Amino acid sequence: MSKLFSNPDAPIILIVFVILYVLNAIGDWKLFEKSYVPTWHAFIPFLRKYDEFDLCWDKSLGLYYVAYYIVGGLLRLYCYDKDLMLMAIIATLLLTCTVVLQIQKAVRLAMSFGKDRMFAMGLILLEPIFLMIIGFDNSQYLGKQELLGLR
Repeated sequence: MSKLFSNPDAPIILIVFVILYVLNAIGDWKLFEKSYVPTWHAFIPFLRKYDEFDLCWDKSLGLYYVAYYIVGGLLRLYCYDKDLMLMAIIATLLLTCTVVLQIQKAVRLAMSFGKDRMFAMGLILLEPIFLMIIGFDNSQYLGKQELLGLR
């Protein structure tokens, strides 16, 4: 059996990931409700990220994010037990690009709902909780940041 699946803490990790997924879906569901995106998109992970990028930045960056995440994750899994340094470096670079895009998206998403950069910091660090705050508070969707002067 692979070292990847022999972790005795795997059930606990799985439960934590399911809880985070549900919290993210609830936050995005309310967020999409405010911004007139179909709410069922909140329950499909890659479509949810695509729509988040579309709300605050650009659709094409949402596609890049999803593609980098999938390809980087698959390469990382493939290189897990093998000695393939170049592929591991490529996977790490792709996953680093997703982190940079996620940080930029968090700042722009916070600004799209009238929040400041400190709120964006919370969105970066504790995304499920801060998505629910945006979703359940009385803030309004202001539109993409090109309209608000942020480039």
